Amino acid sequence: MPFLVWKTIGGKKRLVMRWNKRIDGKPKIIKEVYIGDMENLARMMQSPMENVDAYSLDFGMTASILMTEKEIGLKSVIDDEIGHHANGLSPGDYALIFIMNRLSDPRSKSDIHEWMAKDFSSTLFHSATAQGFWNIMDRFSDEAMKRIREKMRDRLISLGYDDSRLFVDGSNFYTYMEENDMAKKGHNKKHRYDMNQVSYYIASNYDYIPFAGNSYAGNIPDVKTFQMIGDSTPDDAILIFDRDTIPGQI
Repeated sequence: MPFLVWKTIGGKKRLVMRWNKRIDGKPKIIKEVYIGDMENLARMMQSPMENVDAYSLDFGMTASILMTEKEIGLKSVIDDEIGHHANGLSPGDYALIFIMNRLSDPRSKSDIHEWMAKDFSSTLFHSATAQGFWNIMDRFSDEAMKRIREKMRDRLISLGYDDSRLFVDGSNFYTYMEENDMAKKGHNKKHRYDMNQVSYYIASNYDYIPFAGNSYAGNIPDVKTFQMIGDSTPDDAILIFDRDTIPGQI
């Protein structure tokens, strides 16, 4: 049920209509509509169609991600693992925003707020900032990422998704980062051999549901990753590799 509250904006009190929803037993704000002062509220009630400022927002991709998240619970897994005790966007919120943007209109972290202004996500989350992304990313350790992947894999299995046969494929992307533990020279798919690259693999079932995945240094050939892949996938799954990644070539 919506309700009205006063909120200080720019040093002035403004009316805001809010919608709350109980999530994990705690009330959380899921939507806000800014109204203004009492005079503006009176004008809206007396002439509801006067000076209407209508605009459209992209909806489809964000809505589909939200439906998927509702089923698999990625946000709660991330927040439980990383922790969130302050106001504002949680680590799980930032992860969802990042996924929504990458699947709809990829932007740099500094420009994601521009994408949000034209997307349905802006009605659900406060505008994400580049500094907010960097602060959150610093809290994701390798061990925490491993536990999140394992929890999501077990969650998918518990939901009944078929994990009996997993198709494994590796790829890479070049980066402008200087050489570090992950960014190394290698044979990247875009033939930018002058650039450092980061490699990764994904193990998915026949319905393209990913059950495992990880990134690794760009100078490690795909055939050297079989042990890592085997350790991260279900014990009884049949792993199907492409010709360049079969175990016999390790």
